[in-house]
Amino acid sequence: MALIYVYNGVGKDCDIYNNDGKICDIVKGIDLEKSLIISKGEKLKADYVAKKDDVIFIRRLPKDPVTAIVVGGAAILGFCAFGTALEQKDKNDKMQAEMDKQAAAAKAAAETRAKLPFVKGSKNQIATGNTLPFIIGKTLMTPYLLSSPFYTFGGANGSKSYYNAVMEIGYAKTAINKISLGTTDLKSWADGKLSGTATIAEGTYGDSENRVEIIQSGSFTLDSRFNEKWVSNELNTEIPHRYFDGSDADEGKEIQEEWEAGVVENLPEHAMQVEVVVLLDGCRKYDDGWKNQDITLTVEYCTDASNPVWERFSKGFNQNGTYSNTFSYRTKKQMRFVATQTFTAEQAFGSNMAVRVKRTTAKAESNANDTIYLLAVQTKCYDAKKSSKSALVAAKPLEDNLSDKCTRIALRMIANTNTKDNLDAFNVTCTSYARTWNGTSWSTDKTPTRNLASWVLEVLTSDTHSPSKYEDSELDLDSFGAFYEYCKSNNFYADGAILDGTTKKNTIETLLQNANAALVYDPSTGKIEVVIDSARSYAVALLNSDNIISFQMSKEFKRQTDGRRCTYLNSDAEYSSDTETFMRDGGDYDPATDTLTKLSRDYITTHDHIYKYAWREMAAESAQPRTMTVNVGPVGAYYPIFDCVDVQHKALAIGLGSTTIKSAEYSGGVLSKINLDGFVDFPTDSACGIIVNACAGTERGVLYLKVSNAEGTARTHTLKVTSNVSISDNVLPGHGDTISFGRLDTDGEFTQIRSRMKIMDAEPNGRNYILTLKDYVPEMYKYGTIPAYTSNVTNRPNKTGGTTDQSNILDGVIKAAEQAAEKGGIDAAQEAVNAMTHGNHFTNVHKIDFDGTSVDAILAKVDEALKTANSMTEIKDEDMNVVMDEAKTSISTLKQTATEISATVATKADQSALDKANTNISTLQQTATEISATVKTKADQSDLEDANTNISTLQSTVSVQSSYVGAMVRGGGKEGHMSLSLELPVVIDSDTRAKMVKKSSESAVAAVYEQLADASGTAIKGSYAIKANADPEAAVKPLWDACVKGGLLASQIELTADQIKVAVGELNIDAKQVVFNNGGTSTSIIDGGKIKTELLSADDIQTLAFKTKDAEIEKSLTMGTTGLIQTKDFVSGAASGFMLNGETGQIECNNLVANGGNFKELLSIVVD
Repeated sequence: MALIYVYNGVGKDCDIYNNDGKICDIVKGIDLEKSLIISKGEKLKADYVAKKDDVIFIRRLPKDPVTAIVVGGAAILGFCAFGTALEQKDKNDKMQAEMDKQAAAAKAAAETRAKLPFVKGSKNQIATGNTLPFIIGKTLMTPYLLSSPFYTFGGANGSKSYYNAVMEIGYAKTAINKISLGTTDLKSWADGKLSGTATIAEGTYGDSENRVEIIQSGSFTLDSRFNEKWVSNELNTEIPHRYFDGSDADEGKEIQEEWEAGVVENLPEHAMQVEVVVLLDGCRKYDDGWKNQDITLTVEYCTDASNPVWERFSKGFNQNGTYSNTFSYRTKKQMRFVATQTFTAEQAFGSNMAVRVKRTTAKAESNANDTIYLLAVQTKCYDAKKSSKSALVAAKPLEDNLSDKCTRIALRMIANTNTKDNLDAFNVTCTSYARTWNGTSWSTDKTPTRNLASWVLEVLTSDTHSPSKYEDSELDLDSFGAFYEYCKSNNFYADGAILDGTTKKNTIETLLQNANAALVYDPSTGKIEVVIDSARSYAVALLNSDNIISFQMSKEFKRQTDGRRCTYLNSDAEYSSDTETFMRDGGDYDPATDTLTKLSRDYITTHDHIYKYAWREMAAESAQPRTMTVNVGPVGAYYPIFDCVDVQHKALAIGLGSTTIKSAEYSGGVLSKINLDGFVDFPTDSACGIIVNACAGTERGVLYLKVSNAEGTARTHTLKVTSNVSISDNVLPGHGDTISFGRLDTDGEFTQIRSRMKIMDAEPNGRNYILTLKDYVPEMYKYGTIPAYTSNVTNRPNKTGGTTDQSNILDGVIKAAEQAAEKGGIDAAQEAVNAMTHGNHFTNVHKIDFDGTSVDAILAKVDEALKTANSMTEIKDEDMNVVMDEAKTSISTLKQTATEISATVATKADQSALDKANTNISTLQQTATEISATVKTKADQSDLEDANTNISTLQSTVSVQSSYVGAMVRGGGKEGHMSLSLELPVVIDSDTRAKMVKKSSESAVAAVYEQLADASGTAIKGSYAIKANADPEAAVKPLWDACVKGGLLASQIELTADQIKVAVGELNIDAKQVVFNNGGTSTSIIDGGKIKTELLSADDIQTLAFKTKDAEIEKSLTMGTTGLIQTKDFVSGAASGFMLNGETGQIECNNLVANGGNFKELLSIVVD
């Protein structure tokens, strides 16, 4: 949009408009015909249509704008009295340069205006259209002006001028700690000042008439005008009457028209009183010494500016208590005088009023100081809703219903050379009031506080927006009290001001995030309570395959930066904007090697607080890369946010199994045995334990029990309990309770049976609840060294009760895939990296040599390859997620005609049956990827009862889903192999892009790919990445089709098997060509509606054409429903053609050839 600067004079004071359209429609209340409108050095008319990127300057001038831009410059003398008329010539010469400079900075200035109230040294803005500020804690505030400032005058002949302003501080009770002008402190109160007046007589800007008044309600007492709405327009315009020597009649006529026209100023709407302020820049003449100079003015008003009838003011200018329109002085000093006119209700109500000032005495010929300016017109306004033709009621800066809820201040400050550039830069440091916690209850009265918990409670219960206000009875106040103590112990403060109409919800969420907390609704009490993300030493529930409805796991692969660059308002630096850098390793920032993430938080104003926030964020990024999403049913409503749960699931490769309890046996009042509905495979090489989701006692809870094998067999249904559990305990196991079983760790603890996860969110999903879980890492709550992610994958026992270690499982993976592996020794780890960073989607199966080591050998190779890849390509802020979706397949019988396609790799216990399949694909960790899949089977000696397959899928936010899927094909005792390629490359270079454009179009490629940028936002030359918002159907699919058609991408499904059975009602194949290799002995092709084969055998054939084996002869044949076969052009008696009539048994040939009495060849129908 266009930026329009409207200057009341040649000073810097201006109004700013940010609109497009006609200037005369945007700028109201001034006479544009008597104004100078300039843009890019050219004069514009009032009906010029302002458009985007225009920067327009408007100066209000008298009748002759050409003259006014020269003489108007002297008006900068104005209120501040810092020069003489002789100094203005140089200022006028610099005026255009200043305008050009402001135009260059105009866009930046417009962008920063909205942020001004938050920055020290900001400018005061008119409150109209802005939100009433809501102060939180202690902060620096640049108050809004409730109406335009006005001026008053003191001293002999108005030698002193005073700037008067009424400002709002914020909603509700707020104490003022300090008032400043720009960066200079004016007045301070150590304990804060709620109300009263004070004099600002000391310091740089001190003056005995400088006053401040603070009120929380009611009216100001310092000056009644602070309770009224005034509009002050600074004009700084010379009142003309040039000297005329009588030599040129035309010039004399022009001079007379000019002074008789005078200076006219339209009054704002609803004027009930007006003050006309004039400035004399000295008043004397030289005639054999300095003498008095006489100057006479006429000041008038009209009630209809469109058709003016001028009437004189009832009084002249107030000259030290005497009222006169004639000035007779001998002085070189500046003087200011005011003429006041009060209007009746009949005159003013609904009228469009104006004032005019004329100079009736001409200026001296020379050697005189007698220039006079119309300095300002100040108007007192009436309230249009409360006034009428019979009575006027003065308007207030703020209505009573708001003024009693708002802290306000009135300021009177001397306007002189020292303050001239700062009079619009008042700021205050203030502290707002809220309730506090005394250890047992919340206070009734409010006191100054910065405690973050107090402000969460205050925002919730504030009546700033009554419909969203919560009553104390709706809140669990004790939980808020615990939160208060937590914030107090951690020095978590809340400081700031809400100025932009932010919702309560957004404000509360920001505050809570700053202190690691959340609000939840407790269905048991019906109240809202605060929960804190703090350390937990217990779990509230056990979640495993027996009580989880659905499960999903994802892992972020956002490249971890080396630190955080934090920007915040520093309370120790008087709320100036400050920046600090915190490194992940606690060291110093090295710009040559380190990368940073920018961090900015509202309401955090201390070094300690911003450090803790940044530390927790980096710790979570490092130690909690995994996110689990589980559907737990309706019971999820009772799992508290930020509490922990123990999780065991097949997809996590933790523990050795799960089932439910059939019964619990006690001996002598002590728990002795647990009988299971299912079974567990008990290892022989380690101690074991179970975790029980216990519900049989008087209380629910999680039990951790050490057990032994009661039956002595590898597979057991009964566990002997070695932990001490009394029948009188509150938490007891019982029928139907779920358990998780596994090995104990080396310390005898249960860490290898479960993953302890923290509940980060709980969202209703119909009747069920979806829990979002993160790894629980105790070190995150100590604000020390950034903790790393650790895995607790369990080695599972085999059928006979032994163990299968990780390397053996991976050897099985490799052996099963080895038959399909291509020769050539391509580095598998490097190709995995390529699949992530470059989007390769058709890969080979590789044999990986472990060199006798474990999974870490693979990870080391991936890390090394990734370092090389990352040095060449940096994906900015894109997260690559590995999503594990659970697919459950129930298989009842493996029959000869059945087909199963599953992503499994077998470890075979004997030669006759596939008893168990466990797939563990090594985790590509840190900045690479994770592919983790497991299949847990419940089997006995006769059949495979249940197989659950979890396949991890490489994903990124740019919708690249799958690089390669390889699976074994089993059916009827036969095996084969299937491979599938999908999707477009994630990142391409310029050459590949050019090839894509050639095969499609520039617009098609541009709809999918955009230039890749590094972490700083700098474009990486020659590299392009898929857009995050690329439309899959409208953009990605058409480009994919074009690339496949052009041979740029592999697009095939390869399925190798001895037999495949497809049982469907209808099979539709959409393909241009279908090829059947017939086991390599022959080829049959369906191409474009034609069939080519060695032999065609069918009971019924319907076709339009047959092609004979002889390529030179093509006969068209039709087959009717009556068993008739004939050549398409058959005509009885013609030269060629034949007909076979199966219904009559007749054969008619127009040309029958026989050799030696035998028919050697009649017709050969062989499809080529």
